[in-house]
Amino acid sequence: MNAQELTKKKRIRAGHKSSVNRIIAQVKETLEADDWNAAKLKQHLQLLKGKQDILNKLDAEILEGLETEDEITGEIEQADIFNENVAMTIIDLETALGKQQSDAPSQAQIRDQN
Repeated sequence: MNAQELTKKKRIRAGHKSSVNRIIAQVKETLEADDWNAAKLKQHLQLLKGKQDILNKLDAEILEGLETEDEITGEIEQADIFNENVAMTIIDLETALGKQQSDAPSQAQIRDQN
């Protein structure tokens, strides 16, 4: 991979990271609210998982284009830090959605009330 291709991939990755940061900020804001929409959280969850896959692919492609140990180490460390934040947000979303489902009455409970 030449330097121009590597630069382009890094710019594409930066755009995806910016989008992920925006989604994460929206998720945090939504989860802090008392009344949130499960459909919106599911949408954020899907988007984050998709972006996570895209970013992992771009990270691997960028690593292939690097040559020095310092460049490779730096890229891996930066990717890991970012991925930890994404993974924690995904866990927060799954936890919130799971809690909401466990708080909702089941069909049997509704039937028993009638």
